[in-house]
Amino acid sequence: MGILIKTEPKLPSSGRKNKGYVLRDTEHFAVDAFEPSPLATNNTHRGKMEQLEAAILQETGEPVEFKYNHYFTPGVYTREMLIPAGTLVTGQIHRESSINIILKGHVKVVTDEGEYDIHGPHTFISGPGVKKALYCVTDVIWSASYPWDGETTDYEELAAQLCIPDYQALEQEQQAKLEVQT
Repeated sequence: MGILIKTEPKLPSSGRKNKGYVLRDTEHFAVDAFEPSPLATNNTHRGKMEQLEAAILQETGEPVEFKYNHYFTPGVYTREMLIPAGTLVTGQIHRESSINIILKGHVKVVTDEGEYDIHGPHTFISGPGVKKALYCVTDVIWSASYPWDGETTDYEELAAQLCIPDYQALEQEQQAKLEVQT
């Protein structure tokens, strides 16, 4: 399946912003989750995601804004994203499991757990350490809920607590957990 790519870029440690980019030359950015990607030298999900993000970051494009709404209740933080049709978002790696609710729209999701063609309303759980790529066929309202300690409502601080910046950091955290267990 070839798709037009827009993405929320991975930004420096200051955090991610509510933006995506429309790539002007999309012919060589066809993504097929079922076949090995011509961009990836490592055809695992991780390799495809790394190659996709690297290729997108090399391109320039017109920024595409999308909105977040943030909700807090004791023990739970929920982020709602309003994502325009035709957008591909590469997500962050989450430390904990999260509840995902597609409230409205049609989205194609690829994770290391599988591939899904979802029509809202639909609810599913993502495990810890999961990184998603999602292509919005239509406008999508996507809500995700996470454990919350009640300490902060600042998005950048929450993202630092809930998300792991990259696969190398994920491996380091997993190794540290193993060392503590032994």
